Amino acid sequence: MTTHVILPCTIYQDENGIYEWLEQFPDSVRILILGCKRVARLGDAYENILEALQHFQTKIELISAEHPTEDQARQVHTVLSEGSYSHVLAVGGGSIIDLSKAALYLMYYTDFDEQKPHQRAENDSKPKLVAVPTTLSGAEVNPGFGIVDSYRNKKVIWDERLAPQDVLYRPNAFEGAPIELIQASGINAIAHCLEGFYTKARDTWCDALAYDALYLLIEWLPRLGSDDFTVSGTLGLQRASAEAGWVAYQSKPALHHAICHVLGSRLGVGHAIANVIMLPYVLDTVPKEAWGESLNRIISILQIANSGSGSGISKLVREFIEVLFGKPPRLGDYISDIRILPEIAKLISGLPLVNNHPIPLSPIDVEDILRNAL
Repeated sequence: MTTHVILPCTIYQDENGIYEWLEQFPDSVRILILGCKRVARLGDAYENILEALQHFQTKIELISAEHPTEDQARQVHTVLSEGSYSHVLAVGGGSIIDLSKAALYLMYYTDFDEQKPHQRAENDSKPKLVAVPTTLSGAEVNPGFGIVDSYRNKKVIWDERLAPQDVLYRPNAFEGAPIELIQASGINAIAHCLEGFYTKARDTWCDALAYDALYLLIEWLPRLGSDDFTVSGTLGLQRASAEAGWVAYQSKPALHHAICHVLGSRLGVGHAIANVIMLPYVLDTVPKEAWGESLNRIISILQIANSGSGSGISKLVREFIEVLFGKPPRLGDYISDIRILPEIAKLISGLPLVNNHPIPLSPIDVEDILRNAL
């Protein structure tokens, strides 16, 4: 039996959203603002948030957290515990939102354990998480997070108590951010959608979300930075991020995300860039029958932005990535010694997410995928 979980959160999606959110609180409320160090470069998008919060008791912590670690989570947890904060306002991409979830996780447990049973959402006195996303990671709506331990292994933990209570989407969220970063995080969102169709953990209740998100991503990502990109594009991409994030939670990720997690924790490849590099090569291994009745509809959506002659999903995704990036990055850009590939492949093969891939793959098979991406 499949249990369908729709996690409650309130989404504010206009320039006054943060003010509407703050109206429910007295001036005495204490808010911890957690952001990545580069968030200050976002200009008005960041300054508007600080302006809205000027009458409240706030503390700002800016952290370099492309690959959040357990040590960083403990540091943020200490700040939370000592400050009696009611809310954590996570401003940034998936990494900073994940770090916020990890710090809150330590309010319930003393260590990070992937084997602990998933907990249902509950009302308690713990600080509430509010996400102000600046990318398309989908972390703003789901209760999962990734955290890197002292051995450089990335743990993926799901706990519904950690799902953001509120999401503040800003119409100017992408201002000041590198276009390539937003587009790369969009490929991550596309991967969430596509994995949702072929994973063994597929939940068909999520199909409508995945179709809509995929359409919005294909429609708007190529227009980023152009005169054709409007506020409607920002709002559409943010909706796609949320929908893809819900898909990732209910229809769990598979081999592709297992690879991206290891490339991040072991080689320092940013999660969004890892998605750009690896997605076409993982899709090459997905048998046609794994897509089921969704195959033709997915192809028709992908063909919207592709002028090439591709007809298969992996080929269309390749062409779309080339539309966005021209010459896309390669795995070889991040590996100085390919002799480590067998070790990396073995680590990937040992992750639970690999079991969701539609066909079994050996460590040698995984190594071949990595070599193809060099």
